[in-house]
Amino acid sequence: MTKIRFATNKDAEIITNIQLSAWRHSFTHVPQEVLAGLSVEKRLARWKNLIRMGEIQLYVLDKKDTGVVGFCQIGTASDIDLSQYCGKLKKLYIHPDYQTQGFGSLLFEYGIKKLREQLYTKLVLWVAVENSLAISYYTRRGFQDDGARRIDTFTVDGSSATYRLKDWDGSHTLKLAEVLEARYYKQFDGM
Repeated sequence: MTKIRFATNKDAEIITNIQLSAWRHSFTHVPQEVLAGLSVEKRLARWKNLIRMGEIQLYVLDKKDTGVVGFCQIGTASDIDLSQYCGKLKKLYIHPDYQTQGFGSLLFEYGIKKLREQLYTKLVLWVAVENSLAISYYTRRGFQDDGARRIDTFTVDGSSATYRLKDWDGSHTLKLAEVLEARYYKQFDGM
């Protein structure tokens, strides 16, 4: 049996493990020494703090025989060029050992259901342009690239910095630990 539930502070450690494992597995375009150097302790402290504060919508997929195998975070899109009625799939990660078994789809659909219940009319997400598997997954589900780009920087100390590119012309040379991301959107059909 599998259930999706709201994350608790007890889930922070497995959420951290899933996120870092998924990054190391999927982000082959980021140098491995950068991914290997990501601070587990800082990321764990961040997740514990976010969960404790209770200001995020974070759900875990809890598989009866193995425990939590994935998580998703949803909320309001913070991009200044989007309306207040735009929801965002902020994170969706499945541990590599459980990918391609339908767990990502379960979490994805659950997140969309929750956003629709909150009356969002559009959904956006950011995805690394080199992550062809994720892009394929989202485009099969009706998402389209809206042309917006930003750069997310991974740092060894566990923090990251993201900055938006006003007009992406391809001229920016990515530094060692920078990832170019594209924004994808989907308009919800009638409520």
